[in-house]
This record gives sequence, structure tokens and C-alpha cells, in this order.
Amino acid sequence: MQRISILLLALAVWVVAAPPDAVNTLTAQEKAQGWKLLFDGKTLDGWKGLGGSNWKVEDGVITADGKYGWLASTGDYTNFMLKVDFRTSAANINSGVFMRRGRDEGDSHQIGYELQIRNPGPNDKAYDGKKDNHNAYYTGSFSGHLKSKNEPIITMGEWHSFEVTAQGDHFIVMYDGQKVLDDHHDQFKSGAVGLQYTGQKIDFRNLKIKPL
Repeated sequence: MQRISILLLALAVWVVAAPPDAVNTLTAQEKAQGWKLLFDGKTLDGWKGLGGSNWKVEDGVITADGKYGWLASTGDYTNFMLKVDFRTSAANINSGVFMRRGRDEGDSHQIGYELQIRNPGPNDKAYDGKKDNHNAYYTGSFSGHLKSKNEPIITMGEWHSFEVTAQGDHFIVMYDGQKVLDDHHDQFKSGAVGLQYTGQKIDFRNLKIKPL
């Protein structure tokens, strides 16, 4: 009986001491590796909204409403690793994560890279290799520039994760731990990290960056 009581006490101590899943924080390993938080889970410090969207923090996530717009990091980044989680309940989602993007008004793919968050639609134009055929770039692809050969389907209501490595003209995109893109493009050298809003419900969290 005494042995059982000791085991139960040890289990209770472990449960109390065991940390919950870390959200919007850096692990000890990430800190040692040079990762930095882009989002503290509470404020939009380090970000600036551009366009007509209203960006806000709710329950530890970044979300938006209003008209089309995007949320830009106040700093520019050149070579880096980037982590970001997203969740949507909009079947017609059309969003993305910007990288090396200029802050001028204009079509995002013309002034930076847009990593797509988008499922195929029934009326989409088929991919034909032309850069101006933006409807044919889906999740894991860079709109108008790099086409993934394995574009995953977004599961509604679940959190998904991107991890992107941008080193010179070389880009690697991991989606939920699986590689979906490994390709080269050399048009844009440096710029903002950004989050896109086009009117459909989407949440972001766990934004982290490691300069290379």
C-alpha cells in the first residue's frame, strides 16, 4: 500500500510539473539555436497593419476582420527559418504568409513571396506553367513563382504548421512536418514577413524566426 501511495504521489508531482504544450513561447532548445518570437501571444508589438483589415489578438491568436489587408513585420528579413501555425474554418480560404515583401501597395507576388494558404476550388483555372495563373497555386506553393508538387488539403478547424527555410534563392517548405516544396527563385532578396487577410476567417499563432 505504501509503495502504491508513493507511486501515486510521484505521478501527481509529474502531472503538476509537466508543462502544457508551449504556444507563443520559445523552448530552451529554440533559444539556444537563435530563434526569436515574432508574436508574444498578447500584443501586436513589432507588427503594422496595412490595407483595410482590422488585426487583433484574441485568446492568444492573431486574427482579423474588415476589408482586404495584411499585417507586416516592422523589421525586414533576408535569410531565415520561419515557423507559423494557422487555422481556418473557411472552405473558400484564400490567405497566405508573405516573405521578403515590400510594403508598397500592389499585387503581393510582384513585390515579394506569398506562401499560399488555399484549397483548390471547383472553378479554378488549371495550372499551365504561366506566372500570371494565380488560381493554380495552392497551400505550400509560392503564388506566381514556385509550384509545389504536393499541395496538401487544409483540414477545416485544425491547426496546421509551416516551417520555411529561406537561404539565398533556395526555399524549403515543411507543412505539418512533411516537405512540400524544395526549389529555387532569386527575384526578391529581403523584406517584411506578413500575414494576409482577404475576408475569410483565419487565425495565426506561434510565429517564430531564426535569422541565418
